[in-house]
Amino acid sequence: MIWCLSSPGKNLLQIQQDFWSVYPHSQGRIETIQKALSYFLKDFSLFCEELKINFWLHGGSLIGAIRHNGFIPWDDDIDIALTRKDFTILRDSVEKSQFILEELYNDIYPSRGYQLRYRNEPIPVFLDIVIFDFIVIENPTVNALNSYLEKFRLVQREVSENFHNFLHAPQLDFASKWHYGVYSAENKKSVDLLFECGNKKLEISNNGNAMLYALENFPFPYPVMLVNEITPFKKIKFEGITVNIPNSW
Repeated sequence: MIWCLSSPGKNLLQIQQDFWSVYPHSQGRIETIQKALSYFLKDFSLFCEELKINFWLHGGSLIGAIRHNGFIPWDDDIDIALTRKDFTILRDSVEKSQFILEELYNDIYPSRGYQLRYRNEPIPVFLDIVIFDFIVIENPTVNALNSYLEKFRLVQREVSENFHNFLHAPQLDFASKWHYGVYSAENKKSVDLLFECGNKKLEISNNGNAMLYALENFPFPYPVMLVNEITPFKKIKFEGITVNIPNSW
């Protein structure tokens, strides 16, 4: 209300755009991290070009790209998304590269996440990676997409219940970050099986006419989307680097 009263003749979107356009950039430690991340993003983009795979900005990095043409001023990581097919190519190609892919599990929620970082350990920055899966929905109306989303939530709830009631939320062998780390081989196998069974119930496929935020990602609520809402990608500058964003960002 204060914004609107102080900016007569402009709608709320225009007022917000004006506000963020003059918002100060990060300084100090965050600025240093963001510069390192920009360097990392450029290296990673070249690596993906060599592998002929695509990634797109996701989450806070997508907001930053749209609103700031780069980082949200207080952000200290980069969020990217890949299809499972492209993620598999990335995972299988990382070993001989300058990067390391870390597979991390959460011991509160059934969640399996991935972070990519340099092998050069003194450079501590990383990319957070999420996976999107394809599904096939006959006659993909709004009701059909919402119906599938309800199915997804039921499977997600079942996976969570099994994680707590049957596996008893196994403790991590080593936690490198807040409730994120690695499992023993036995616990890893059990948790991976939960995701595998869940994906079978969700009828995940290699191609389809719709996409969704994968079951194993941290349990944020995301809608089921038609493929043409993600691709063909649009291009945008992020800290001077040309990257992909979803078609209907």
